[in-house]
Amino acid sequence: MDARKTLMTGNSEFWAVSIASLFRSFGIGAAWPFFSIYFSDVYNVPVFYIGLIFTASAVLSIVINLAGGALGDFFGRRSAIMVGSVYGIAAYAALAFLTYSGGFLVITITVFIISSASGALIFPASSALVADVTTEAERRRAYSLYRVVSNIGWAAGPLAGALLYDSGMWILLSMLTVTAIIQLAMTALYIQEHRHSNGERMTRKNFMAFDRNLIIFSSGTLFMTIVSSQFLVTLPIFAVNSVHIPSFSIGYIFAVNGLVVIIGQGPLTRLFRRYSDLTMMLAGVVAYSIGYLSVGFSRDLTDLLLSMVVITIGEDLVSPPLSTLIARVAPPGKLARYMAFNSMMNQTARAIGPSIGSFFLSIYAYNGLESWGSIASFGIVSVFILILFGVHLRRDYNAAAPSP
Repeated sequence: MDARKTLMTGNSEFWAVSIASLFRSFGIGAAWPFFSIYFSDVYNVPVFYIGLIFTASAVLSIVINLAGGALGDFFGRRSAIMVGSVYGIAAYAALAFLTYSGGFLVITITVFIISSASGALIFPASSALVADVTTEAERRRAYSLYRVVSNIGWAAGPLAGALLYDSGMWILLSMLTVTAIIQLAMTALYIQEHRHSNGERMTRKNFMAFDRNLIIFSSGTLFMTIVSSQFLVTLPIFAVNSVHIPSFSIGYIFAVNGLVVIIGQGPLTRLFRRYSDLTMMLAGVVAYSIGYLSVGFSRDLTDLLLSMVVITIGEDLVSPPLSTLIARVAPPGKLARYMAFNSMMNQTARAIGPSIGSFFLSIYAYNGLESWGSIASFGIVSVFILILFGVHLRRDYNAAAPSP
């Protein structure tokens, strides 16, 4: 295949949203992996309560995701991304000031929680925009490439965070604020407005959109995300308190995640090109479960890095077909709201996931096999639900096919 076609070099809007995501991922990657450690090290917050903080952050995202999807469909993808970016700039700047000045813990936690609304506003519109500016045949490749570009930032961000964490959390949050400003500028300058509401007027009734297939599919991704949501809370705390690696080493684990996406996303997508999107996704859920289960056997940083490689292979296999499958089942004019509904379900998993993970760590007293085996079992549930989704999708396709 022509390299220019493969890389979609002539698609300026695709590259604008991808590079904007790269900068945002760099900022998020530099700061977010260290927040659970920051609350634990600086404020001595117990692990269970740290899980609740991240749960509250995800709960807010659930509601805001729906608003982001409706905003993206009715007012435009560009508008939604810009609103989310402006909100993020204000929230991240406030967090930088609070961590610099040693602000009250309750205020810092509150601003941390409400800052999650920025990503919830941006994600549905950005995901829908990739589909808007590509053809159906290009989408799996487009979403794969979008993730690779975004994860360049996610690979570099945690490395920067590891180097600068001991200098102060406020420095990392200042970097995040700057990257949000860059995302806003790129969106304003290089992305055109895209509205796809088919002339509908936004009402309370059509604020959210979904159907049976989307509900089943999103239920499967919910259980999958309970497993993957251990990424920012349970995994770092287990690594520091049970495996006893230094706090700054967390950045290396997350950097491996970004690097494996950059290196592995293209080859894995090509490896599975003859298989359906659902088959690729099921393979990813299995890899996720194996990867997180292997964390329970980790004895040093090398073991954790190897576990992260397997976890990231799961992520590489799951993410492109997830967006492609939603784009396939979404009716015209409802793509951002379908993306938002799935994101809402996944945010629900992110809301309960850290609490589930920290609960298992607490009741099993950091026993690795028992804790991570319990977490990985949610992946098995996800596999069965996604298989059910495939059965329903096939039935609907056969029912819609013209009779001979």
